[in-house]
Amino acid sequence: MDYFKNPVALFGFDGRYILSNSLFKEITGLNEEKLRNRKISSIFKELVIDKILESLEKNRFSFHNIQINNKNYSLFIFPVIENLKDRFLVFLTGKDFVYEKEELLNALIQKTPAGTFIYKDTFIFSNKTFQEITEYTEEELKKIKPYEIVHERYKKEVMEIIEKRLSGEQLEKHYDLLTIISKTGKEKHIELVTTTIKYQGSYAGMGVCVDRTEKVELENRLNYLYTHDEITDLPNRRKFIESLGKALNYAIKNSHLVAVILLDIKDMKLINKEYGYLAGDRLLREIGKKLKKVITNVDYVARVGDDEFGVLIYAFKSMENLSESIEKILKNLEDTYIIDGFKIPVEVKIGVSIFPKDGKTPEELYKNSEIALLNAKKTIGKKFEFFSEDSYKEISKILFLKRKIRDVIQKKQYKDVLSTYSSPAK
Repeated sequence: MDYFKNPVALFGFDGRYILSNSLFKEITGLNEEKLRNRKISSIFKELVIDKILESLEKNRFSFHNIQINNKNYSLFIFPVIENLKDRFLVFLTGKDFVYEKEELLNALIQKTPAGTFIYKDTFIFSNKTFQEITEYTEEELKKIKPYEIVHERYKKEVMEIIEKRLSGEQLEKHYDLLTIISKTGKEKHIELVTTTIKYQGSYAGMGVCVDRTEKVELENRLNYLYTHDEITDLPNRRKFIESLGKALNYAIKNSHLVAVILLDIKDMKLINKEYGYLAGDRLLREIGKKLKKVITNVDYVARVGDDEFGVLIYAFKSMENLSESIEKILKNLEDTYIIDGFKIPVEVKIGVSIFPKDGKTPEELYKNSEIALLNAKKTIGKKFEFFSEDSYKEISKILFLKRKIRDVIQKKQYKDVLSTYSSPAK
């Protein structure tokens, strides 16, 4: 390993020393005999083998800032295969070492799963993994300034760091997530560590990165699904309640009214049974699109249940204005929809509660809109119902009676079961 111009050593995955070059021995002050069978944690006190292996598994490289004899070094660790066995390569960098391209190709291994690059004014070295991440060839990268592939929101900061690094300032930078733009215009999210090195006689920047794009996109998708309905792409009930809370805070400060409107698509379960769930889903998408067109830009639409939509109407001037908005919703939504060749008639029922008259909290207003909707659904010929204390009392009474009936049925069933088991065998 003595052809390397910087300290390099090879360790097994148990952390035990295998071999190194003379520079590594010189820097650590340990000869071959003292290094033999020693663990990396006894050579570099800052390093713990379990943490290294965890980092290699997660990042495909491990990076550490260390001090040896009061001098600062950057230490990179890469997984490699030597004699068909898994090893890891320890690679020390610092201002005292001058890099040559040939040794990097060997030391960093062109096929390493970590993207590796060196830059001055442009990229002057890149391995295959970095080329795959950026979608540029090695020759194309040699004509590109590093900050040119960085997303606009990071560009200024990256330009400042590059300037400092090329002037010889020894600083390390770790980005948990940096967004770059690939050749095809795709956003790529990378975890990146960079350091200052000397390369072919002058200062340069060196970076090691891992592509986190798939993970970030998955997290973004999961976060989206947490707050949105997958069928209609509208906000879901959780997001609706959250937005209602923000609307109430604004209304309190500005003495505004807010209407909470719940819309029920009548017989949606029957529609699904008769025309199929795919047609039912397409119908819901069409209704969602129409609803978004009907309401103003300042108002808010969500899908809050299997066959229910929610609308927030902000700062309406009078009950007459609100009634006009409701009539407009009904006029546009109640129609015959052509879905997969089927003509599907849609009827809508609406329940409305108003802040501050019908409630002070998002939960209270939502519950009272549900009560108004229940009242509208049980009233033949009535399209919408405003919440009232009378309707609340009536619905509460109905729910109380239903609960009592259910309790009686359950007790009777329980007694029947007991009598069956207690009867003597015939």
